[in-house]
Amino acid sequence: FVLLSFISIFGDSAVAGYGAAVRFEHIFTLPVIGLNTAVITIAGQNFGARRYDRVREVYTKAIWIGFFIMCISGIIIFLCSEYIVSLFTNDLDVINFGSDYLKIAAFIGPILPVFFISHALFTALKKTHFIFYSNLFRMVILPFIIVWVIINMYNGYFQDIFYGLLLMNWFLGAVVLFISRALMIKTFKEQKKVFFVI
Repeated sequence: FVLLSFISIFGDSAVAGYGAAVRFEHIFTLPVIGLNTAVITIAGQNFGARRYDRVREVYTKAIWIGFFIMCISGIIIFLCSEYIVSLFTNDLDVINFGSDYLKIAAFIGPILPVFFISHALFTALKKTHFIFYSNLFRMVILPFIIVWVIINMYNGYFQDIFYGLLLMNWFLGAVVLFISRALMIKTFKEQKKVFFVI
């Protein structure tokens, strides 16, 4: 909703291109959603059993697996961006807008497992309020501020919106990794050096 309100400035073709592209992009996030569900189950069970080493292990491995999957997906999305959008429409403007988005989104994908898997960790450790704040900042507050600044202060174009969101996601991903590490240190009461994740 936040993004579409700004994207609509560039016309119906931009909205249609973004809409078609983002629907196809969601297909590639399904494996990461699966990892999220698995981590909730495995980490929750081992947290209850006080096997904190297993919680850390499943968190770290899931992020690496998700990162690898999304890197492969990103390559496919980047190389096939025009073909992907052309499956939904023959309009060249729509294809160009959708392709432009996908080529940038391909570089956002590899950081997404950090959010999904970390949210699973927060759920397993009964710290779900972190998920609320993470999503609030990543999906509402920061996108609104960043996109508003890009459009209104720098006269940015369609692609500039997503370059801004690319940088935002990687920055927030690093923050979420740090929070996850700090939470494990505090919750497991282990030495800090044990929980350098990633």
